[in-house]
Amino acid sequence: MSLSLTSFWINIVAMVVVACVFILVPLYKFNRDSTNKGLKSNWYKTRLAELKEELASGQFSQQEYDEAVTELKLTATDELRLESNQDNGAVSSSDNGKEADSQRAIAPYLIAALVIFIATLMTTFVQYGEEHKLEEWRATLDKMPALSKQVLENSAATPTEQDLKDFALGLRTRLANEPSSVGWMLLGRTLNMLRDLDGAIDAFDKSLRLEPSSGSTIVSLGQALQERGEPGDYRRSIRVLRSALELNPQNLTALILFAEGKLLDEQYASSLDDFTFIDRVVPPNDPRAGAVKQRIAFLKDKLGLNLNAQESEELAGIKANAQENPTAQPEQSASGVTVNVEIRVEQNVDISQFSHLFVFAKSPEMPMPLAVKKLAVSELADLTKGITITLTEQDVMMPTLSLASQSSVDVFARLSLDEQAPFVPGDLQAQQTNIALPTESIVKLTIIAQSEEQK
Repeated sequence: MSLSLTSFWINIVAMVVVACVFILVPLYKFNRDSTNKGLKSNWYKTRLAELKEELASGQFSQQEYDEAVTELKLTATDELRLESNQDNGAVSSSDNGKEADSQRAIAPYLIAALVIFIATLMTTFVQYGEEHKLEEWRATLDKMPALSKQVLENSAATPTEQDLKDFALGLRTRLANEPSSVGWMLLGRTLNMLRDLDGAIDAFDKSLRLEPSSGSTIVSLGQALQERGEPGDYRRSIRVLRSALELNPQNLTALILFAEGKLLDEQYASSLDDFTFIDRVVPPNDPRAGAVKQRIAFLKDKLGLNLNAQESEELAGIKANAQENPTAQPEQSASGVTVNVEIRVEQNVDISQFSHLFVFAKSPEMPMPLAVKKLAVSELADLTKGITITLTEQDVMMPTLSLASQSSVDVFARLSLDEQAPFVPGDLQAQQTNIALPTESIVKLTIIAQSEEQK
């Protein structure tokens, strides 16, 4: 048995001992007090009887007898004090016998209760203690050195998902005993690779509490927030990335994510200003330079601004390539990959309070949606009976993006209180993750009302 399990059983035995002490010590005290009470009571009655005999034999005068009785009463305990010397020994030995019999009758029940307690404890542990998981956890700790080398040092290695999960588990255990900012940052990046964005964000937050000025951790946190995309995440990512730029204004990755956060939060004008600045400073041979130009073209088109000749030519070429690519893939239809989504809303949802329905597909690796359809609720049929929406390449947000280029997507249906895409409190959403592409299956989503805990 491993050291951890040995410690566990030692703690169990200690708990049983404590339980026994709580049960047996009061019983022992009760027996001792009862015995002492009986002894004191018998002593008092015996001495009183002796005084009476001495008075009857003439050894004491009446005055001496009264003084002796008074002194006897003063030496007795308050609990056994008699109201007068009229006590004639009414408490008989049979009463003490009844108390002893009662205690002997209770003892088996106490022992049985103790046995049942221990048996229940052991049975519960065997049933729900998941001892095998403790053994797996110990085995993971034993192979942590090899996992660390594979995940962190060997750039040619390709760790499996299980390797990453084991590494994250071992890292959590180490951090519980020896917290460090670097350790929490590594855990956050590992969880991000496993698509556990909530855990990743929590780990990055803990890392920053230990080292608030770590620019790389701040950037990782901002990216994870954009990928999660829950209410307030985009604006928080903008705030944290601004702090990264205050630490290092030359951090190009932070600057790009900062502009991307504004784009996701639909701050189009400000995002365009940032991407325009990035376009001036990004090296031409940087692989991100093309994506920056595409963002600029998209934002200008979104804001209704005129594109210059170079931007128009580049955008036209991108659109032409996007239209030509599907014909080079015989397995796809002429219109590219499509995603059919059947959406139904529960009867107890008040649909009239919502303005628009957003249906979109999103890559797990990208913060912004791939393809989006925005539909006015007032123009839709009865959503409680269900409608089917088809996402196609025509719904893709960016010219360089394509459903056909994705191996899988996450599909969302969101009832929005306003016309804005970002999720706000009060919006209702349903989703399915890891939909393999291409697919002929219909993705079925049911939007349900919020519970009281979610409101």
